[in-house]
Amino acid sequence: MDNPTENQPTIHLPRNKAVALFTVIIFLCIVSVVRADTQRIEIPSIRCDRFSLTLPKLRVSLQQVRSDADYVIGIQIDNSLQQNGSIEIGDFVTAANHGHRDFQSLTAVGREKLEIGNNSVTVSGLDDCRGSLFLLLTVPAATKVVLSVNGKTEFAGIPVKGAILHRGQLVATEFLGRHQLFSRLLFPEIDNPQPEAVKTKNDGYSLSQDALNKRLISFNKPANHPEAIGGDLETVTLAIRIDAKGSVVLAKPLAGREPFVSEAVNSISQARFKPFVVNSAPVDSSGDVTFVFSKDGRVSSSLK
Repeated sequence: MDNPTENQPTIHLPRNKAVALFTVIIFLCIVSVVRADTQRIEIPSIRCDRFSLTLPKLRVSLQQVRSDADYVIGIQIDNSLQQNGSIEIGDFVTAANHGHRDFQSLTAVGREKLEIGNNSVTVSGLDDCRGSLFLLLTVPAATKVVLSVNGKTEFAGIPVKGAILHRGQLVATEFLGRHQLFSRLLFPEIDNPQPEAVKTKNDGYSLSQDALNKRLISFNKPANHPEAIGGDLETVTLAIRIDAKGSVVLAKPLAGREPFVSEAVNSISQARFKPFVVNSAPVDSSGDVTFVFSKDGRVSSSLK
């Protein structure tokens, strides 16, 4: 029997060309790895300062906050604490890129700017912050918290499940993790007042986040893959289209990487909405949905 390889031509490369080709292949592999790494959002941990509580109340004052600063404050409840708490505060720097904000750095606010007294914490000199202000408070259950920014009280109460304040507005009464604060600084438009709907060129309507949430009937959050997260979190943004029956007929990724994009698409494709009605007739609609996958296994989204 003839050997099938005998009639096949053999390619011989000169040694210098073979080395050059091998170098190019290695270079392309390195570039692909670097590009993959740049899509990961790595949020470093910053120092926490602890304080004592002799009474079940805490007053926090932020001073010299720039008027143009985007600041987010989170309060988390730790039932294991009794007569103490902690504060984590930093300068969260982002940069605009293709319509989205990319994380650049998170720098701890210097300890010299913190004044910790009897049931109170004062942070001054915050006009030096280059980006957005990130603040996370951890307090025992049943603690009354009073928050003020530049002398104006923005929150006063006992958070039962925690709280999130974004630019002076209470946007959530439940705190699931620090990734919620990061997502609001990366996508501040989530909490911006928006018109309910804007007419699009294809005779449909683009819905605001509030409008999407008002019409949401059912939605299961996607599965997470914490082992695939390089930093603290991964974000995925999808552009979705909803038909006149309230079914999601298209989910187009705008940002994110696998396997998180596929999980988000599978999840949103099964969601159900009340149809958007114009002149008593249901019409097609569209909108954007953001998912945040946390290293601790939790998943949050702009859908509530």
